[in-house]
Amino acid sequence: MDTKQASVVAGNLIDIIKRDFYNGAAFTALGGCLVIGVVRLDTSGGAINAVPNSTLGMDDHGHVIIDANARLLALDDNSVKFALAHELGHAFSGKLAADLGYSGKSALTGARTEIIADLGAAYLLKQCGVGWDDICDTANRGVAAGIFNAGWSGDHPPGAKRAECVKTLADLMKAGHSFKDAMNALLLSLEGYGPGH
Repeated sequence: MDTKQASVVAGNLIDIIKRDFYNGAAFTALGGCLVIGVVRLDTSGGAINAVPNSTLGMDDHGHVIIDANARLLALDDNSVKFALAHELGHAFSGKLAADLGYSGKSALTGARTEIIADLGAAYLLKQCGVGWDDICDTANRGVAAGIFNAGWSGDHPPGAKRAECVKTLADLMKAGHSFKDAMNALLLSLEGYGPGH
């Protein structure tokens, strides 16, 4: 996938975020900056580009965009979509967490900030027409593809735990639970979860 194709994917994901989480209003993050559907090629080099990677960045106009490296864009489409949606998940997870009552003293921290981004990514892919089996397969192959780490990396839990959480979300939603209810149940079950667990 090239940056133009990835930007179309990001734009479609942003439309879903605005529809489902912002009542059609502007999607903002990082202090109120507008999030736009642009994926920029990260050519900074170094260790960060040794593996598939994407991060939120800012363009010259103060818009939030996604920076992705060539290794990420070379992966299969669902892995790229999951990684892009994960970054956007970070951008809307603060609002989503607040909607679920996680703010102030009970704000989400640590591993749960990564899990909520993964769950947001899974939800977004489902809304884009990717089936739950394919989403779970993408998460299960996350370590092999390089979008997940095998072990802990900062706040990022091991890939197997991340895939397990995506599978649990899929199972709960297939059973009729709403995304917010399913996510809340998962986040409650992960309270206190961190390295060493």
